[in-house]
Amino acid sequence: MPLRRIQAEVDAAGEIDWDVSVDSTSVRAHHHAAAVRPPGFDRERYRKRNAVVRAINRLKTFRAVATRFDKRGYMYLGTPTVAALAIWLRS
Repeated sequence: MPLRRIQAEVDAAGEIDWDVSVDSTSVRAHHHAAAVRPPGFDRERYRKRNAVVRAINRLKTFRAVATRFDKRGYMYLGTPTVAALAIWLRS
């Protein structure tokens, strides 16, 4: 284990202080400034997912869609359809 050997050598020499704590806020700020993305980040997939989430949130602004107290099947399916039409006509 070369890493453990190096750690032991550095620790024996007293070159590293192991009691250092890192604030996650500063780490996030650094990552934001450096435009660091997580490994496996796919920009196109993120854009598509974001569009879907935003559309669902727009539908949820209609109280009938958000609460879903419909008892009949045709009303349960029709309510989001009417809300989607209203959003589409507004835009």
